[in-house]
Amino acid sequence: GDAVFAGDYTSELAGVDPTLDSTNLDSSAFVTGLIDYWGALFAEDAMVTLDPQHRQRWSSASPPTIAFHGTNDTTVSPQSGDVLCGNLTAMGVECLKVDLVGEGHGCWDANVTLDDGTTKSIYDYAFEWMAAQC
Repeated sequence: GDAVFAGDYTSELAGVDPTLDSTNLDSSAFVTGLIDYWGALFAEDAMVTLDPQHRQRWSSASPPTIAFHGTNDTTVSPQSGDVLCGNLTAMGVECLKVDLVGEGHGCWDANVTLDDGTTKSIYDYAFEWMAAQC
């Protein structure tokens, strides 16, 4: 079967950029959380296809993931985020799907509607989620 990529991104990119081989060697490059916009499954498939070793990017060791998706996205189906989170959850990876109600594909300045009806910018929501993963 296809190999699973193991290690951090610096291992994968070793030799590509000499600064990665010599900078901040005492600092962790372990990924503690992943932010996904649009639940783009085709991008995941393309990465595996383009990798000469066809390494799968997702495994049970993948970091927790948050997937944002506009409910009115006509470029990438909003259901692809559901499928992405379903696939990750089936592997044992925590995945939170956040629907951006009424938003389309370009939702960079969107707000997330919270359970209490208030809103928070996507940036603040993502930042707070990421900080909680550390």
